[in-house]
Amino acid sequence: MEKINHFKKKYIYALPIILLFAFLFRLWTIPSGPLSFDENKYYNRALKTATFEKIDVFGHEIYGKQGSSFTWGGSFIYLFSIPLFFVQTPIAVKVFLALLSTLLIYGLYHLIRRYYSEDTAIYTSLFFAFSPWTIFSSTLIFHNVIILFIVPLLFLFLKGFNDNKRLLIAFIPTVIFMCFSVHATSVALGITAIISYFIYKPKLNLKLILWAFIILLLAMLPTIIYEITTDFSNVKLFIARTAHRDAPYKPETFKIFQWLVTVPSSEIGFLIGRSRDKFISFFKFPYFLFFIPAIIFSIYLVIASYWITIKKVIKKSDNYKNILLLYAFIIGYLVFHLSNGEGGEPRYIFALFPILFIILGEGINFLVNKYGKRILYPVLYTLVIHIVMFVRLMLF
Repeated sequence: MEKINHFKKKYIYALPIILLFAFLFRLWTIPSGPLSFDENKYYNRALKTATFEKIDVFGHEIYGKQGSSFTWGGSFIYLFSIPLFFVQTPIAVKVFLALLSTLLIYGLYHLIRRYYSEDTAIYTSLFFAFSPWTIFSSTLIFHNVIILFIVPLLFLFLKGFNDNKRLLIAFIPTVIFMCFSVHATSVALGITAIISYFIYKPKLNLKLILWAFIILLLAMLPTIIYEITTDFSNVKLFIARTAHRDAPYKPETFKIFQWLVTVPSSEIGFLIGRSRDKFISFFKFPYFLFFIPAIIFSIYLVIASYWITIKKVIKKSDNYKNILLLYAFIIGYLVFHLSNGEGGEPRYIFALFPILFIILGEGINFLVNKYGKRILYPVLYTLVIHIVMFVRLMLF
């Protein structure tokens, strides 16, 4: 146990090195070839915004007969456009996103350290930094950037409710609106906000509600003006498309439960998602001798972490409200996807990535404190396998 405590004390000094490698790994994923269709679409919108050719105030996408997904406002397009004010190339956007996602690890570490525990912050930041899921999704010019909005939103929830910072609470609806501008599934965050109110039961007054409304109105103003001047064309289109949706329930909808396990455990879910051939290659001799134990242990860690954190909530142990807040995020997305018939792909739960890794960190923290090196060493081995898996996917 003394060695474990020594490891924890030295972690803060190792954090800059971890962030450096996390950044380099993210840069490594930047392709030299052309952008995908979706990335090219969002890049061109960001470029037009950066050159003031067309300020993006309302974006919409229509997905065939299954319905439509609209992004209100242009917060994620504005984010992509920032580096394009200086260098007008897709690589600039991707490097910028790699830098932001690396800084996000640093911010996530300090946020968890403050509102959960230092040990949980260590394990969460390590796995979040080197999970193949988070590395490969960090430089896409796509909806995955919602992760960059979710961590600040989590900060507003935790600091606003725990420290009774009412002005921060007033910003929550606005940040949720910004998340909705990234992906329409973020309407699930409204459910999270409602649940969080019953968790913390803050004292709300008319002044706080008024401030929240004013801040939200200012954020929505460009979209409101655009809709008024175009006779609410996009709103009418959205209503028309939604009215002709097919039956929402599809078998793949329930895959969201699969992603809740395979995303934080990384191995199986990520490999299946990348390529069937690459997935099979990891089970050839001698690779399976190293990867199969890590895969089994990873799944055990995730399932155990859910069980441990749920027990903490049920028993109302220390910090149970902040743990319950994590499940408020998950419940919000489960309600939305199961009622809407979506969730068959991991991109539908990009917003939950930080949440899932915090739950994993909480579980690992409990297990290490209870079993010591018998758990810590397999945990570190699993982390190394994450890194080896990423490197092998990049090289082969």
